[in-house]
Amino acid sequence: MSDLTEWRALLVHRPLQWLSPTLHRQLRSLVNRRRLLDLRHPAAFNEKLTWRCLHDRRELLADTCDKLAMKDIAGRLGRPSLRIPRTYWSGTDLAELVDIDLPDRWVLKPNHRSGLVRFGAGPVSAADVDELRRGTRGWLREHLASVEGEWAYSRARRCFLVEERLPGETSPTDYKFFTFAGETRIVVVDSSRYGEHRRTVYTPEWQRLDVRIDLPGGPAEPPPPLLADMLDTARRLGTPYDFIRVDLYAVDGELWFGELTPYPGGGYGVVTPWSFELWLGEPWVLPDPAARPAGAGEPGDRGDPGGPGDRGDPGGPVVTG
Repeated sequence: MSDLTEWRALLVHRPLQWLSPTLHRQLRSLVNRRRLLDLRHPAAFNEKLTWRCLHDRRELLADTCDKLAMKDIAGRLGRPSLRIPRTYWSGTDLAELVDIDLPDRWVLKPNHRSGLVRFGAGPVSAADVDELRRGTRGWLREHLASVEGEWAYSRARRCFLVEERLPGETSPTDYKFFTFAGETRIVVVDSSRYGEHRRTVYTPEWQRLDVRIDLPGGPAEPPPPLLADMLDTARRLGTPYDFIRVDLYAVDGELWFGELTPYPGGGYGVVTPWSFELWLGEPWVLPDPAARPAGAGEPGDRGDPGGPGDRGDPGGPVVTG
């Protein structure tokens, strides 16, 4: 995250979030989508995701933003053949890495945040520690939970972790399975993440959809050889949750676990067309608002969330390819 983005979060988004999380999200929806969210009767995917951010404090979600914990979940629920990146070290003092026998390829991440990563090679020297500290300045701060209202991040342990880097010299294709009670609705394929980033959407049967989620899609590609294993893994990992995104990689004939994501895009994603966003949200059955723990709403939230509702038949996406 750039310093400018960090300052904007601190000076603009945090005060709005403190004043009213509902108002904060409605204003950002107007800016991003030119549309207010219907949070009294949420039907579209990002309306339901926003409802989760504002009100869902179930323990079920508590470990879904803790990278170390989600590895344990994947190991417990996933297929025996699922590869889970090995954790070489976790802690808060990067100087401890000097004493760790690190391999030729590794990755440094914060355990409790997303989108931050540094690649490394071989042992870490005392001189390397200063550079790592400069490069990870601010990584241990809590950000998403307090500024964006993504509660599960507040339950993640604030620490660094160093883990195994996936094989290959380029960033592998990222397969994101949007699962609802274990059933995959769509597969989002992120390719060329550090180049001309494309995001292409498919059905589980691998029909390309003429839709967009934030980024332009790429041309239709053949299904990955491990698609059946991927769908089974997504089902296993997604079954406990009314919604969770399961991220997987297929590298050199092996299936690798990426992460679990309860808040894709933070609820701010721009999904088009609108009929597709309604269709995507259709299978998501939100928890009963009456069953929420006392005090589940964010401080200062004056909005009335109502409960999940129905706006009629949203239709479906357009299939291409």
